[in-house]
Amino acid sequence: VQFMSSIDFTHGYWQIPLANESQKYTGFKFNGRSYCFCVLPFGLSSSVSTFTRCLSQIFGHDYEQFLKIYIDDILILSETFEKHLEHLEL
Repeated sequence: VQFMSSIDFTHGYWQIPLANESQKYTGFKFNGRSYCFCVLPFGLSSSVSTFTRCLSQIFGHDYEQFLKIYIDDILILSETFEKHLEHLEL
């Protein structure tokens, strides 16, 4: 691999809504008040696999040869600069 770009989905987890029946399992207290997440929180035991599965569904198998998903990052790998530009446009 000669060229590599990375994309960090900083708040990517928060784009995935939690099912209403799952929200109660994310509860916590802060300053005497109770809260729960409505979206996928970072740090939940299933968050990484859920987010990775969502990204895999979005990009599909066509991109596996040059696109790697790791936690909340995507790596785009290419052998030539021209190919890298093509991959980035996809």
